[in-house]
Parts: sequence; structure tokens; C-alpha cells
Amino acid sequence: MGTVKNKVYELNIGHCSVVQWEQYFRDVCAEYYRRKPPVIGGFGCTVEIDETLVARIVVDVYADTSGFLAVSREGADEHF
Repeated sequence: MGTVKNKVYELNIGHCSVVQWEQYFRDVCAEYYRRKPPVIGGFGCTVEIDETLVARIVVDVYADTSGFLAVSREGADEHF
């Protein structure tokens, strides 16, 4: 991982190219999970779902990432 600025430097490609590749990889992952959604829990199983927002402020640039975490309270290790 790393910042776009670091990727531009390390890969010697343009800023827009880095941003487009990152969007492409996000789209690939999203499509995979859209086609094969993870199944957690089951009949009689309690599952806790929490939406979180992780934010980072670096020199007047605000970057955020949101995601979901699901945990089965019956002892299974299923989460995403």
C-alpha cells in the first residue's frame, strides 16, 4: 500500500494512472464480492455488524475509508 505520491515515484507513472489502477482494483474486488457474497451466521446464530469510518488527515488532505465488520458471536471466525 502507500500513498498515490509514493506510487507515482516508485512506479514512474502519472498520478492519473495510479488513481485509475486503484479504482480498477477496487472495482475488481467489489465485483468478486458482488458475485460471491460471503455468508456468515446461519439459523439461530447471532451476528453483530458494525460499520466503521477510518479517517486520516495529512497536510490538509482528508482521506477516508469505510468498511463493514461482521462477527459471529457463536465462536466462528467468519468476518469481512
